[in-house]
Amino acid sequence: MLTTLGFVLVTNILEKIWWFKNLSVSLQLTKLKGMKNDNKTLMILILILSTGFISNLLYRNTSHNENSDSMVFLDSDTITTTVESTLPNNFVYTYSRFKVFNPDLDSSTVFTFNKVCGYYDLDTTTEMLGWCVGQILLESGAKQYHQASHPKAGQLVRSSGGAIGIAQILPSTAYGYLKKYVTTEDAIDMASLGCTPFDFIVADSCSRSSGINLSREWLKDETNNLILWGYIMRRKLNQRPNILKVLITYNAGTSGMNTYVNNGGQLHNHKYVKGIKKKLNYADKEVLMTSYNH
Repeated sequence: MLTTLGFVLVTNILEKIWWFKNLSVSLQLTKLKGMKNDNKTLMILILILSTGFISNLLYRNTSHNENSDSMVFLDSDTITTTVESTLPNNFVYTYSRFKVFNPDLDSSTVFTFNKVCGYYDLDTTTEMLGWCVGQILLESGAKQYHQASHPKAGQLVRSSGGAIGIAQILPSTAYGYLKKYVTTEDAIDMASLGCTPFDFIVADSCSRSSGINLSREWLKDETNNLILWGYIMRRKLNQRPNILKVLITYNAGTSGMNTYVNNGGQLHNHKYVKGIKKKLNYADKEVLMTSYNH
């Protein structure tokens, strides 16, 4: 009931404000009604609109006369700054790019992605964050499950090789990392980020084949998928602090990356890197066009 009432409140208020369609916020708030079951973003907007600070800004009058009925509307730049400053770091950038490829995107996906990037220092530069966003776009189109318009609507995004979910991780890869590399301290950190327990996967009593099968089920959870992706990326970056080499290794393995480089291949020309660039450039263009049209 609260969500429904809040949703009606926010949409009714926003639709009555003349500058609303001119907002350049990449979050595309003009499509708020289409954001079904997106409660985190909704509650943020309710909070923004319900604060006395915002209310005072929206309903200031030019004469500063308490009896005046006149209203001054803020310019779009001021509103954009207010909304963006209330959202978590990099939320708008990530949300707008993911949304291009995943119209059914829920903001919880973006919150989790940004939280993982922040924890594992994958957003220390704009360039690095861009590579990570582009990587998720290339791997799955920022989807854990196929969207409503897809022939496989509701089904888990799975590659022909068996890679699973938003970060397209193989169950065997997940098992290997959870079993061999994730320490007790790492597991505590991962739990703090929101992943579900996996002690039963790495237990001595669990065979490798059973562990891989259990990892497959564990990866079906989007949060688990993203957290393990973040862990893998950070571990690889610690080993070789070159984001392009890490991206290629994620796709082709260490031996594949070494073979490519040893044969004279240029990192920026690798098909995986070029694929990420293509996806991100397309998303950037679409976001720019959407902002311009509004």
